[in-house]
Amino acid sequence: MQDPPHALKKLRNSLFNSNRQLQHGEKKFAWCVVEALLQFKKVTNGFDPARRVTDDSVHLTAWTKMRVGLAAGVMHEYVAKQIEMDVKPTNNMDQNMINGTVEYIRRVARFYEIMTDTACFKSMDDPRFAELDAIVEWFTVWKKWVDEQVDAAKQLPAATDEEKKAQAAKIKEAKAMFITNEAYEDLCICVHGFKNSAQYLFSEYSFLHVYPRTMSTNSLEAFFALARATGGHDGRVTAKHMLIAHMYFMSMRAYTTHLKRLNTSYVMPTAADLDGDGGGDQNEAGILGDEGGVDKDGDWDVTGSKDWETIEIIGGDGQGGSVGTCRDTAASQARLHDHGFSDLEDEFLVMEYFESMIDCDNFEHIDTFA
Repeated sequence: MQDPPHALKKLRNSLFNSNRQLQHGEKKFAWCVVEALLQFKKVTNGFDPARRVTDDSVHLTAWTKMRVGLAAGVMHEYVAKQIEMDVKPTNNMDQNMINGTVEYIRRVARFYEIMTDTACFKSMDDPRFAELDAIVEWFTVWKKWVDEQVDAAKQLPAATDEEKKAQAAKIKEAKAMFITNEAYEDLCICVHGFKNSAQYLFSEYSFLHVYPRTMSTNSLEAFFALARATGGHDGRVTAKHMLIAHMYFMSMRAYTTHLKRLNTSYVMPTAADLDGDGGGDQNEAGILGDEGGVDKDGDWDVTGSKDWETIEIIGGDGQGGSVGTCRDTAASQARLHDHGFSDLEDEFLVMEYFESMIDCDNFEHIDTFA
């Protein structure tokens, strides 16, 4: 499974690694160019708006190397533009090195931007697929050039010990001109894995919208991190911790849906919006109905079951989440009013209702949340 943040950090680290002298023909790529931008920012007393370039993001440690935000901040189009405007050649840094570093940052930044884009892919004709292919091709051509340098070094005479040492040094020097093999492989896996997955999905389900940021380990790792947090980070994650993590994810999803609705409307949903009286589908039900359905304006969907009552609110944009379950309709009505809100008029209180169930460790009222 592709992991764009991990690939981004490896690509950044390859540029940062002092043991590598990245080069492709006349182009050179060096971290000292980024350091020069930071120095320019300090000389100008921070007046220059290069806010992404900080001591933490430039002078990396074992801890800061793991922070994706710092890598994304430096490997960004904004930083590339700042380098072009503010960084000037010196004795140790010529214009080829500046131009090469700018191009490297732009390629990596565009790769990460596409792989974390919130705009969906609707077909294989999306031009971003071609951009991803071009990025991989750029690194592949570079790798082939370095391989040629390595092969040439291997052809050097190695009859004596001195010649063998010289040959080995030349081979090592040639290999250091390219990024690490792990970084290149991660880049290819991310691009090819996403592209092939999307191609299959579009061929089987042409109506789908594919979001690259959801087709990676990001969401999975975030879910596990939340589950571990509920267990005190001791590694002993139980089914109870996974259930709590899932409930919080659903509540955050409902909250996000509410914020999206506020972009177009400041009207809070009322009991009248949810009672299901009159019109709409024959499957309509009220807020605590037995069958569930969609009201006549298509804004809300309230679903339930015969035995366990699952109250599920889905916004008109197709997002939402379950907000609670109780044994029967009467009990549901009573519990909702006991917790201080009437007929789910306030979604923020619904989230507090979640937390109250979690805090008391009473899970008998919790059903599945889908």
